[in-house]
Amino acid sequence: MVRSPKPADEKDYSQSKRTGRRSVAAVSLVLMGVALGGCVVADSTYQAAVAESEEVKAALERTQTQTNALEQQAKSIKDQMDKLTTEAASASAELQRLQGSRDAEREEMEEQVHKLEQEVAKLSAQHKALQHQHASVEKENESLKATVARYQKELKDRSQPTSSASQSAGSKPVLPLAASKTQEAQSGPVTAAKGSPTQEGSAPSLDAPKQQEVPAASSPGKEEAPPAEEPTGFLALIKRWLASIWHLIF
Repeated sequence: MVRSPKPADEKDYSQSKRTGRRSVAAVSLVLMGVALGGCVVADSTYQAAVAESEEVKAALERTQTQTNALEQQAKSIKDQMDKLTTEAASASAELQRLQGSRDAEREEMEEQVHKLEQEVAKLSAQHKALQHQHASVEKENESLKATVARYQKELKDRSQPTSSASQSAGSKPVLPLAASKTQEAQSGPVTAAKGSPTQEGSAPSLDAPKQQEVPAASSPGKEEAPPAEEPTGFLALIKRWLASIWHLIF
């Protein structure tokens, strides 16, 4: 059961009641101020957040644009790299092909140079051999000229005794014929009367010297026959020798 307050207590109670009311009002005012202040702070924060989000969105768009541009550049760079890689591969293959062909050409050139050196050495040896043969041919030519001159001299020396022997052989049968004529001239009419027997008898004497003259003339001719055949064989030998030299040189 609640007791009713006393007058003093009532005064205190009313005072405390007023104080409570004041405190409640103050708290209410504080709460209202706090509420009003909180709304103002939230609005500015929202505006700041919105502005910041717009900035972030713009930055994101810029970043996306830059990213797209960078991706395009990367793609173009990649395409260029692929193209350069392909060109480098083709250039490397071409370089290897050129190196291979160069090596083959160098080997072929070295082989040709070696063959040419061998041919030059062979031609030099042939040239030296031809020079040696030419020198020997000149020596043989000089010796042949000397031999020909010697044979011509010998033939000339042999032809002179043959002509003198033929002249002497032809003059010997004339002497008996002249002597018989002088004897007939000296005999006079006796020989004239016996003309036919004398002539018949003298005919054998004339024939006898003629028969002696023929062997005398033929004997030197037979002796000189081998030298006459000798130049013919020698000239044939010279012709054959010159023909062999001609075939050897040309």
